[in-house]
Amino acid sequence: MRSLRILLTEIIDYAGLFPPASLRMLPAVQNYANYRTGENSWALARFIVPTSRLDEFRAVADPFLPRKGGEPWQLSCLCSGSDDDFSAIQAFNRDHATDSSQGRVIVDMVEGKANSRAEIEKLASQRGDLKMFVEIPIQNDPTEFIGTMKRNRVSAKVRTGGITSEAFPSSVDLARFIVRCVEHDVEFKATAGLHHPLRSLYKLTYEPGSASGKMFGFLNVFLATALARKGVSQTEIARLLEEEDHRSFSFDDEGISWSTYLFERGELKSLRQSGASSFGSCSFTEPIEDINALGLL
Repeated sequence: MRSLRILLTEIIDYAGLFPPASLRMLPAVQNYANYRTGENSWALARFIVPTSRLDEFRAVADPFLPRKGGEPWQLSCLCSGSDDDFSAIQAFNRDHATDSSQGRVIVDMVEGKANSRAEIEKLASQRGDLKMFVEIPIQNDPTEFIGTMKRNRVSAKVRTGGITSEAFPSSVDLARFIVRCVEHDVEFKATAGLHHPLRSLYKLTYEPGSASGKMFGFLNVFLATALARKGVSQTEIARLLEEEDHRSFSFDDEGISWSTYLFERGELKSLRQSGASSFGSCSFTEPIEDINALGLL
């Protein structure tokens, strides 16, 4: 379905190094290389790596990287905000741009964390020409944080889950965050807890006997953002975030429907270009398999 394809193209940032998968560097890199050439490569976005592990990535990834003429891998680096982090990224990009023996790869995005407007401004001042997403807390109204991001031309990042139930925000807080991003025209990405398309009760880790918890679905989050762009109430957006019944959604070539709302292909394309960027997931196959299980691809 063309509408779903538009919504999901390059939507998954592969974070296999992070919990609950917590893979070593080599299998994570091998997975990413395989996904790039697989039948679902259209849904794959960047490889996520901590800046502190760039040297490890370089040593492991070189045999898998495309050479001259190939499309370079795109990396997003998690950074602490230190000058050393940004210097390491600059050196990495410079080496791969000037040394023809190096595989083709570029860090074109960075992700940091901030708990104050001053921290957002500091990160923004360091980013150079890199695209930046800054993770902020959303338990309280994030209006001032989002406004600071707008003024400093950086994007937002929201944590939508984790390996404990306490890591998941409420639907009210998440809806408010989405509304504030839309109000300020600030793009955002999501991370953690979005392995599945629709909200439901799932195991929180891959460990035997893992506890379960209510997880948000990536369709819920991205379509809730499209709904916010229609100017509806925060209550209605939270209702969509909590939707668990796949029969409440309708997909065809022209658009996606939920309740009385239609998200046309043009709206979905605009959403992905300037609204909701992507989500980080330690599994690439799980989200795709779940979409297939619903008969949507």
